[in-house]
Amino acid sequence: MRVQDTNTVKLRVKLLGSALASTAAGIAQLLILSININYQAIAQPIIPAADGTNTVVNPTQNQINISGGKLSSDGQNLFHSFQRFGLDENQIANFLSNSNIQNILGRVVGGDASVINGLIQVTGGNSNLYLLNPAGIIFGSNSSLNVPSSFTATTANSVRIGNDWFNVFSANNYPNLIGQPTHFRFDTNQAGSIINLGNLTVERNFNLLAGSVSSNGTLTAKNGNIIIATLPGKQFIRISQGGSLLSLEIPTDSAQSVIDINALPKLLTGTGTNEDLLNNQQQVMINSGRFGNGGDRNVNRANNNQPPEKPRTAPDKFKVLPAPANNINNLPLMAKHQAINRLEQINTQGFTSLLGIAKRTVKTTEDIKISFHKIHQDIGVKSALIYINFVSANAINPSGSVRVIQDNDVLSIGVVTDEGLLGYQVVDGATRKQVMAIVEQFRSAVTNPNNQNYLVSSQALYKLLIAPNESELQKQGINNLMFVMDDGLRSIPLAALHDGQKFLIEKYSIALIPSFSLTNTEYVGIKNPEVLAMGAETFTPEQEQTELRAVPIELSTITKKIKGQYFINRDFTLNNIKKQRKLKPYPIIHLATHAYFPSKNEENNQPAYIQFYDSKLPLSQIEQLGFNNPPVELLVLSACRSAVGDEKAELGFAGLAVKSGVKSAVASLWYVSDAGTFALMTEFYNQLRHNHLKAEALRQAQIAMLKKQIHLEGNEFVFPEGNVFVPSELVPYLNNDTSHPYYWAAFSVIGSPW
Repeated sequence: MRVQDTNTVKLRVKLLGSALASTAAGIAQLLILSININYQAIAQPIIPAADGTNTVVNPTQNQINISGGKLSSDGQNLFHSFQRFGLDENQIANFLSNSNIQNILGRVVGGDASVINGLIQVTGGNSNLYLLNPAGIIFGSNSSLNVPSSFTATTANSVRIGNDWFNVFSANNYPNLIGQPTHFRFDTNQAGSIINLGNLTVERNFNLLAGSVSSNGTLTAKNGNIIIATLPGKQFIRISQGGSLLSLEIPTDSAQSVIDINALPKLLTGTGTNEDLLNNQQQVMINSGRFGNGGDRNVNRANNNQPPEKPRTAPDKFKVLPAPANNINNLPLMAKHQAINRLEQINTQGFTSLLGIAKRTVKTTEDIKISFHKIHQDIGVKSALIYINFVSANAINPSGSVRVIQDNDVLSIGVVTDEGLLGYQVVDGATRKQVMAIVEQFRSAVTNPNNQNYLVSSQALYKLLIAPNESELQKQGINNLMFVMDDGLRSIPLAALHDGQKFLIEKYSIALIPSFSLTNTEYVGIKNPEVLAMGAETFTPEQEQTELRAVPIELSTITKKIKGQYFINRDFTLNNIKKQRKLKPYPIIHLATHAYFPSKNEENNQPAYIQFYDSKLPLSQIEQLGFNNPPVELLVLSACRSAVGDEKAELGFAGLAVKSGVKSAVASLWYVSDAGTFALMTEFYNQLRHNHLKAEALRQAQIAMLKKQIHLEGNEFVFPEGNVFVPSELVPYLNNDTSHPYYWAAFSVIGSPW
């Protein structure tokens, strides 16, 4: 794209294409959330490498000045080496330059992805800036640039300068690196990725070169070109440019691919378009697709733009590929209904087989529509059922009797409301391997209450899973979301997904269900709620369980909020719960105890269980509790934990309500602290008194926690409707602030949300 000096070209794209590195090692390092860095415990998010490059990092308040380094013999290229390079919000990385330095090149050698949520700037000269990190680079929503010339971010392993190479992982002869950076070499077995969620502006050229590039932010090159080059596989380099109607695929014959940065603008001007690529807002909008495989583009020409140059033709060795439309958008409506019905069948049969329960009639999209319409009439709730599954990359419509799980399966999203099928779409470029890497990193960050950087992956998942249909959800007035999720996705703490302004739980109540066919969606309500509460602070020694210090106050408090009885420690036995249920058919059962949904790979092969005072009840035997006769409306397990991303663990967790015979369950994905559990459970039951809809009661409790309406003051826990006294011996184990998602996002409604 060639523009005048006064023009600004902006490229805005949806979260497209691959978001991750192509190998397991690269994926594990792509996001900050996999690094398990506690930034509050680390004074310097930028750490120089101890490799003789002599980079000096000097933090002063929120600014980190970067000096030293190695110079080429002509003094025009400055090289830095970092063990780690990342920025928190409001932090500034200031590269010190001078009038003689034309290029500053920084490599990141530590193997961790760079997560940049602050400002990168160059001062003292008009140098171009290059950032190389093969593990991946993420620009967060608060990232920005103040670079006087061009900026290049790349996951290349080395860059050619003159007749030599500047290498990331091997030694360099710095004096010999004379000239301009021209070629970028990738080890395509480990080509990392770049994600942009920010609004980034540079004065001249803006280059993103990686295994894959995903952006939901704005890229601005005031007086130059925007170039995106990706390597979709071992044999091709894919190149696209802001506003270009075409992409190029360049065949490569070696295990290492080389991109000639100088050739890209010339190659990409041969698009064959006879229109200028600027509209009257100087903006190019890419509405859908991914880099190199885009969908519709809207390009409006300003009346006062300069006539375009005559297009130039790419050399014969380059194959010019038209941008194909996403096939899923061309599916007839009936095929989309069939795709949703097939997903419902797959999920229903999978849980039926795993849980060993009787077969159920599989519901259709029409059945779901009718059920939702009745619920809306009865209680005023507008629900949407969202299917988030992976389907074969070779088949849009999920089919076949045997599911073969593959890394290149692509993400599909289907939505049904009381108005019928809202949509079914495949998220082009989002593979199982890629999405699961983001999920794992999100879980890693959000389960650490000291980690404040969970928003990067949280927002990325929101844009993948929720944003594609949100405008329609809002148009229909949807206020409840029910999710049917695929293997690996059920461990997502959905409440903590974030749109950049609000958490998902601030806008919708949420429920996780195994399938619609296995969920009792008839509304009965808990008109006069009574609870049978049981639990244990300590267990018999042979159970080898940690103590739950807050259980006594948890049980006593909730039975004050809602009428009922509680039994603790020695009275918390399998026989006693059966006895109490026979004496009185309590509609709510609350168990303050350990419950675990283990991985299929654990050495002891222990089954999922619920811990009683003196024994463990396997989930496979939970029917003997008789919760289905008479029916229990709500089962609460306040100290659950499940293995992250494991199919067996997730199926057990999501199938809890069905297997136990209850209509709804509330459980946690991970074991939350005593303070978090006590705070949430107390407010949940307080809300349940006023609002008999279970998912809405949980939502209000979670909002109260994230807005810091619940907190510890001295020997009292402050709640919106009054304080609760806390014994002094318990205070040291409680937290003053429980607003971090770690404390509230673990809890989910499983089964019917009402």
